[in-house]
Amino acid sequence: MTFLDLLFSEYASPFLLLDGVIASGRLMEFIETFQDQKKERQRWEFYINKLPPWDNTTWEEFNANLDAQTQETEVIPPEQLEATVTDSFSMLQGFDPDEQKKGGKE
Repeated sequence: MTFLDLLFSEYASPFLLLDGVIASGRLMEFIETFQDQKKERQRWEFYINKLPPWDNTTWEEFNANLDAQTQETEVIPPEQLEATVTDSFSMLQGFDPDEQKKGGKE
């Protein structure tokens, strides 16, 4: 979902709001605040609707656990990603699906 889609889901006509934010020079601050609020609402909805009643996790603990999981996500360096793509491409260079079909029938 794009930023404008999210904006239209919250405001009937966000263009006046955006014009004012841009004119005041606070567009980046508005976008960051808007995204933070959206994330907070999504987390709250998940917290109240998906955790079972016998789970005694508090809102603060729930957020801390999600933040810890987010920080643990491994980021692949661009060099490693490029090497993986190159290796995958080289594996597929010699692949001929028609030859595989002929080989299986004989």
